[in-house]
Amino acid sequence: MGYPPMSPDLVFKTYVLPSPTGFDMPGTQPLSILVFPNPAKEHMEIFLEKNNLSMDVTQLSITGVLGQPIRDQNILPGQSNIQIEGLPGGIYFLAVKNSRHQTLVTKKIIIH
Repeated sequence: MGYPPMSPDLVFKTYVLPSPTGFDMPGTQPLSILVFPNPAKEHMEIFLEKNNLSMDVTQLSITGVLGQPIRDQNILPGQSNIQIEGLPGGIYFLAVKNSRHQTLVTKKIIIH
């Protein structure tokens, strides 16, 4: 049984629990993030749905596969545009961080 062909128009949605145990803490909601298009060439759209006021999302960071910092950008919940033109093609990681610089979610992104 094979996998269906990948479409460049696919949208990936990730849910991350705020607790490392995998159990919701009272009064918290998971952080929802959409990253599209992925793979991309010039820009990516990031949609953050802030479900809980205690999750103060403030920064997106792009790093290379070896952890080298590539780009940081301040953000707010909602939709953000990240310019990626000029970056060499390859695999990168996009991390969403709070004001205490704690990583809330990390996504693999691909740049053509």
